[in-house]
Amino acid sequence: MTPQILVMILVQSVGAGLGGYALFLWFKKARKPTVIGFHVVAGLAGIETLAANIHLSAFAADSPVRALGILALEFFALSVLTGVVAALVGKQRPQLANVLLAIHVGSGVLALFTALSFARAA
Repeated sequence: MTPQILVMILVQSVGAGLGGYALFLWFKKARKPTVIGFHVVAGLAGIETLAANIHLSAFAADSPVRALGILALEFFALSVLTGVVAALVGKQRPQLANVLLAIHVGSGVLALFTALSFARAA
């Protein structure tokens, strides 16, 4: 594995860990904006490192490994979108926010595992 792939795995794992901790705090009815902020930064940095690895790879445009990386980016995009919308509608529509947070967590986990599959194949 190249150092770039290892950095991608590390950054995405930190983002997922912070997200897990934020979820734990959410279940305890606690809210720490610092944890959420670092989760957002680490998540976006993980997306950027994945996109850079896909862009800089020597895979052909129709390569299945490249398609796996792009699928991970699509899952990450869904996760970011639902996380942002859940934060925006959280106070006004708590039930919708809960559904969006469930989609956020599910798509984030799918994205992480798909990115790890891409890293293994790359």
